[in-house]
Amino acid sequence: MSGHAYEQAADTVETAEDYLEQNQHAASTYEEAANLFKQIGNNAEEFECEAEISYVKGLISSSAIETKILFSQSYDLFIKSSDFFSKNGDQNSLARTLSRAALISWYIITYCSDQKEIEQLRQKFTNIGEKAWKLSKEVRNYQALAESLFGIAGTQHGIPFWIGPFKLDKYWKEETKKFTLVVNQKFLLK
Repeated sequence: MSGHAYEQAADTVETAEDYLEQNQHAASTYEEAANLFKQIGNNAEEFECEAEISYVKGLISSSAIETKILFSQSYDLFIKSSDFFSKNGDQNSLARTLSRAALISWYIITYCSDQKEIEQLRQKFTNIGEKAWKLSKEVRNYQALAESLFGIAGTQHGIPFWIGPFKLDKYWKEETKKFTLVVNQKFLLK
């Protein structure tokens, strides 16, 4: 079974113990794959597996500080992997790894409490999310499209949740309209 399959299986279980077990299996499977890719000198796939390891470990960490570190490592490794895919001209894998980075960018921000840090990360992650979206759309990778959209939505429209108390007012009604327009425009795949 692949690491991705274990990761997906973790989302279907009913107990915390099963969730931890499936994600631990995912991490160990990704570790085996990373070692194999390292042995054959496939840096792009090795770093992608390493990124997935950090992501999965971040999901099951019991420490908020460790989780943020693991998600940040995952993001950096996905970017590193995407650089290799870009050099190799592998557009589909490039879209996949950039979209994973965009998705994880949202997770990183949820562990930030400093408004200045959030804004700096928002700027950094917006560019990756948009690049991932455009490339995913070009190569018609719908999983990557969804992940990049989630990252864009979180970093662009979810930020106010982290910098102030939520109340449904004119601002949020306007933000909801803007977000709906963005989603509708992004899903026009013509």
